[in-house]
Amino acid sequence: MLRIQILLFTLFTFLSLNAQQHNWIQTNPGGGGAIAVVGATANGMIVAASDLSGVYTSTNNGQSWSVKGATQGLTETHISCLGFHPTNGNTFIAGTGNGAFKTTDGGNHFTVCNIEVSPNKGIGYVESIGMAFSDTNIGYMAHYEWWEPEMSFLKTTDGGNNWTKVSNDLPPLTRIVKILVDKNDANLVYALGGRARFGCSEPYLYKSTNGGQNWTRIATSVGSILDFDLHPTDPNIIFATNFQMASNPCDVELWEYVEGVGYLFKSTNGGSNFTQIGNYGGIISVDDNPDHITVTDIIAIADWNDAAGTWETNDGGDSWMHTGFISDWTYGWTTQSFAYTFSYNGLNKQNSE
Repeated sequence: MLRIQILLFTLFTFLSLNAQQHNWIQTNPGGGGAIAVVGATANGMIVAASDLSGVYTSTNNGQSWSVKGATQGLTETHISCLGFHPTNGNTFIAGTGNGAFKTTDGGNHFTVCNIEVSPNKGIGYVESIGMAFSDTNIGYMAHYEWWEPEMSFLKTTDGGNNWTKVSNDLPPLTRIVKILVDKNDANLVYALGGRARFGCSEPYLYKSTNGGQNWTRIATSVGSILDFDLHPTDPNIIFATNFQMASNPCDVELWEYVEGVGYLFKSTNGGSNFTQIGNYGGIISVDDNPDHITVTDIIAIADWNDAAGTWETNDGGDSWMHTGFISDWTYGWTTQSFAYTFSYNGLNKQNSE
């Protein structure tokens, strides 16, 4: 009996000492959260970003997913935006609540991007990223030190490895929710202000012709701008949708908008003037064939709203077809439609082209 007690005591002591030597690391950040950023790489890999649990990738059209986190070098849990290489499907950048990370192998390994902003050397919130198509080394970023409201507009000339501040005259408190670069001119940049996760500014559209150094507000006649997109070959053609607010956009937690009011506009002179070409507002997607345009109207997601859903034109806006109906949209675990509309994250983002 004494031998059994001694043996048990020895085994217990060994297990206790051995347990104390275990070191735990976080293999993937968080779990769940909101998916407010979704895009696709040049080879069709889908990338979804969570505000709690890192990046998810799918190479089979969403049938299965791989989570990318600390094991792959992505040590930040809050993913705020994505920037895609225009031709290399394995390369993309993840903007986070604490800097940015780049992968060149489809998310298997991430490295920290060097953001040269004083005094905190890039520690802060990355709201949006836009990479150039005509020069794959050039891209732009909206960065906020320590998640503070003051914005720094940054530029990379080496594909996202290093970012430096561009001398610019954007309003310092602007929250940039979307950045697009003209497909043929890497110095022609557009930035959309609006409601973001950690701040809010007027929903105005800005244009720079010198790589972000100087800015001009355009589309002033359109009003409150919800989304915009660019013509694939003609730099003078810009598309924008608007919405009508019921109150000052930054005085409320979520934007209060007038239900069912939103339209699609087109400019043929670089943004100086716009003409209405559609009775639908929402998220715009202009195809490589610019006559093929889709608009997902999210102003009021309700069965009574005949405009809600997806609209499509194949003739540049002369005629429209209602191609997607909200009765076919699944809400998943919730019975609410917030997944398709405004949220505390701002407008749900899609940053690939």
